[in-house]
Amino acid sequence: MDEKTENKAVIASQNDRFREALTDFKKHMICMGQGIFGKTVFTPMVAELYDQKRQAILTKIANTSAFDPENDPYGEHDFGSVTLFDQTYFWKIDLYDQNFQYGSEQRDDLTKTRRVLTIMHSSEY
Repeated sequence: MDEKTENKAVIASQNDRFREALTDFKKHMICMGQGIFGKTVFTPMVAELYDQKRQAILTKIANTSAFDPENDPYGEHDFGSVTLFDQTYFWKIDLYDQNFQYGSEQRDDLTKTRRVLTIMHSSEY
């Protein structure tokens, strides 16, 4: 396995661990998901939903496990979609520096990288 592939596998594992730890949106606006720091951001249409609906969406995202080259071409487990309540929602994990200001230069280094999980209604894309 070359270094680039190995880093992608590490990033995918970190993204999975972060996403899987996000089981309560009220506690995870700023969070530490299994030792991985980050926050969750809702776009306006998601933010307007009742707490129970947002919680159901977040739980379904946390339980996402079906990744393959077709839906995860970069192998980083950083994007997906879920359907609930006859609506489709997209989620995306972006990797930032410790101050959430710039993209992380060492994306697989947990001491230097913070994650932002954005959840949006498909019509907001």
